[in-house]
Amino acid sequence: MKSEHAVRLCVAVVQWQGQKCSLVIHYENGFTLLDLSDSSEVSKPNIHWNHPFEKLRMSADDGSRLVWLDFGEDGEQASEVC
Repeated sequence: MKSEHAVRLCVAVVQWQGQKCSLVIHYENGFTLLDLSDSSEVSKPNIHWNHPFEKLRMSADDGSRLVWLDFGEDGEQASEVC
C-alpha cells in the first residue's frame, strides 16, 4: 500500500515590525501574516498582509533567524522567526 502525506499549511511565529505575528504559508492561499498581539480576538485575527505565491519574486534568509520575502511592487517583508 502506498501512502502519501501532503503538507498543505506551514505556520511560524515571527516578529514583524515589533509585533508578535504568525506567518502562514498555505499551498493554495500563499503567504499571510496574522497579528498575534491581541489574544482576545483569537477567532478573527488581524491580517497584516496576504500575497499569493505568484507575487513572490525572491526570498532569502540569514540561516539563523531572519526571513526576507520580496513581493515586487507589493513590497518587501522581513520577519524574525521566534
